[in-house]
Amino acid sequence: MEQLLKDLQEMSALKYNEGLRKAEEIANKYTSAEEKAFIKEYMSKECNKIERDIQDIEDTIKKIKKRKAQIKEIGEIVPMKYIAQKYFGKSASWLYQRINGIPVRGKVYYLKDSEIKIFNSAIQDISKKLGSISIV
Repeated sequence: MEQLLKDLQEMSALKYNEGLRKAEEIANKYTSAEEKAFIKEYMSKECNKIERDIQDIEDTIKKIKKRKAQIKEIGEIVPMKYIAQKYFGKSASWLYQRINGIPVRGKVYYLKDSEIKIFNSAIQDISKKLGSISIV
């Protein structure tokens, strides 16, 4: 069973056709009832992991959509370039990439919790500044 587990783990790490070929190899090599039951249990656990990953992705997408809607109005009032440069020391495109989940060099970046705190502090700071201004 130890070798079967190693083969299944190797298969799980492969992508697309390579994974399918490995699955076919495993199916042909391990044919006893005990081995098939082990494979079934392993694959069931893998499916559960995939379902959790899908749920995590869906939750992340919901968060991004909610944040984008919240930030849209702020962007109409205060330029994102100002917030990006003054509070993050970054470019406006950097901030937009993280707000919108745009891939950069093949990896998707989002605002981290610490960056959301900075963003919220920035909004509060800007709010105080605007609230203290009056034309005479």
